[in-house]
Amino acid sequence: MPVDSTLALTTYETARDVIGLGNDSPTASLVHIERIINAVSEAMAKAAGRPFVRATVASEAHGSNCGPRLFLRRTPVVSVSAVTEVSTDGVTVAGTFDTSSYYIEDAEAGFLTMRSGWPGTQFYPSSGGVDMLLPDEPERRIRVAYVGGYITPELVRLDGLEVTPEGLVRTLPYDLEEACLASVASVLRRSGQDRTIVSESTQTVSKSFRESSELLTAETLRVCHRYARYV
Repeated sequence: MPVDSTLALTTYETARDVIGLGNDSPTASLVHIERIINAVSEAMAKAAGRPFVRATVASEAHGSNCGPRLFLRRTPVVSVSAVTEVSTDGVTVAGTFDTSSYYIEDAEAGFLTMRSGWPGTQFYPSSGGVDMLLPDEPERRIRVAYVGGYITPELVRLDGLEVTPEGLVRTLPYDLEEACLASVASVLRRSGQDRTIVSESTQTVSKSFRESSELLTAETLRVCHRYARYV
């Protein structure tokens, strides 16, 4: 499996260099390292509660309690191409917001702001309804089309291979790539071992376990938490 450009926070070449594999058998560990890069990058996105890689989002659904801000998930927000509201069927477009009515207040935080407040999308069923949504649980009927996220080293690498490159410049913070590399190296060091075992004592025949899906070092998790978004 090649490095997934929609996930990867580093490149295969950088991982080989940092881990110190040099030029020995350059293809021997290619697939293995690429799989680990993908797995660690995906785990970091889950730990931070957000995607990191630059992408075009066709339709991100949001609800509103009439507040002034929508919190876009893929940050930093680069541009917003359209904001629409759909009907209660979740499909039919009920209206499109004029671009002059909203603006990107904070690209890094993902604040898309309408000073007068976004229209409320709360659902109030007829009297006696048992599945009534509370006011803080609005229907997600506002849809945002935008570009957001960081330009990663992998996106830059792929851009350089294009016949007509866009001239992409890396924007991914270096601590995120270093955190990814640290966990990739950690997983590689444990290759061939039972990674569900944290410690083992032969004298007491005791073992402590952790979830097999845990791929991130403590330091990597701390970096993820600095960039966390839970909205």
